[in-house]
Amino acid sequence: MTSFIWASYAGLWSIFNSGKQLAGLSSKPEWKKIADHLTTGIPDLGGIDLKVISDQPWSEHQKMYTNFILTQGAILYEEWAGQLAESTLTPGKKVKAETYQFPSGSTSSKYINWSALDASGAILTSPFIASEVQPRLLITHTANIANLDAMLKWFRYFKEVRNSIAHHGSIASQRAVDAYAAASPTALSNAGMSRDLTSAAPVLGKKVSIPLSDAVLFLGLIQRLAFAFDAKYCYTNHAELDLKNRIKSALQRHPAPKEATAQKKQVWIKNFLNHKANIAVASTQNAESWLKSHALVNIKQI
Repeated sequence: MTSFIWASYAGLWSIFNSGKQLAGLSSKPEWKKIADHLTTGIPDLGGIDLKVISDQPWSEHQKMYTNFILTQGAILYEEWAGQLAESTLTPGKKVKAETYQFPSGSTSSKYINWSALDASGAILTSPFIASEVQPRLLITHTANIANLDAMLKWFRYFKEVRNSIAHHGSIASQRAVDAYAAASPTALSNAGMSRDLTSAAPVLGKKVSIPLSDAVLFLGLIQRLAFAFDAKYCYTNHAELDLKNRIKSALQRHPAPKEATAQKKQVWIKNFLNHKANIAVASTQNAESWLKSHALVNIKQI
């Protein structure tokens, strides 16, 4: 994700810089011709007002890019958290997108916090996913799971910075100041991220300033949050139903053989689950039994 962001950022710089240089060769630059020259061959391209792009100082483009990333990152995670809430719906519990947006111990009359959901023991689980799929994910994402509270506190900070920019004229709100105070005791580098913030702490009533590199760091943060929560809650009944539907869809394009030797049958099942259903199982034999019991795959052994 971050590579894509930096590549698109580099593309904007190229357009901006080349446009200014070419326009500077004439006292009356023909902006449309310049834009056509710079964008020839780009597929599915919409309209570009190169004059507007070139007239703005580069610092303004950096600010716009930063705001865009903060906003889209927050929306992306909130939508994903809503989907996770649907996957972990539990009778008698208010499981909502907000369930996965606050550190453990947070309370609200409107939704249950993920830590309280864990403690309730009320989540309806899939024995197959819990025993065959989840263990490997838990090992892979041990560090992310251990750092959930720290990462969620930093998520709250980034979101409040975004809100200060979007709703308070880029002036730091009390919530942004409080969120930083809650998050900063654990440096991002100690929460599994590659580096720490380069921006200073927000000051109440003062302009919020966050560089593009810190905004991109936010994208890495929400990715790690998704990895951690996905590993923790991949074992629900809803997740198993989703897995069955994915397998049914994949089988329409890649049907199972009607018969095979024991070895080839195990190889086919393992490869199918890895590459078509996007899961790795602990035991191919147990996976075969599960597939057969749910009338998904039944390969006759020869």
